[in-house]
Amino acid sequence: MKYLIVILARSKSSRLPNKSLIKIQGKEILFRTHERCLYNVNDSQKILVATHHQSIVSYCHENNFNVTITSNQFLNGTDRVCEVAKKKCADTSKLKAYLKINTITSLKEGVHKFATRAKSLS
Repeated sequence: MKYLIVILARSKSSRLPNKSLIKIQGKEILFRTHERCLYNVNDSQKILVATHHQSIVSYCHENNFNVTITSNQFLNGTDRVCEVAKKKCADTSKLKAYLKINTITSLKEGVHKFATRAKSLS
């Protein structure tokens, strides 16, 4: 199975701006995330940072992380992942079907959890 791990790295979060480059015990969050991904797949070519911000691109280059620049017009991470998929593979029909199925499944699970919680409160 061919796969690619996409790390979404934004800089304009309203709750915690520039979160990806904030250090925790001397390591940036992005570095820690990349490190954990590398631990699991043991192949840095299967890890890609997707960002629209130049400071994150520069950081990735300094640390030899694969990086791609995405549009800054997206409303959510799913759109950003779709853009990466379109850049990296020609046939996105399977990806679209996968995202559609997972979105429907997530919605069903959310509705079920909400209904279960509402029942327990009544």
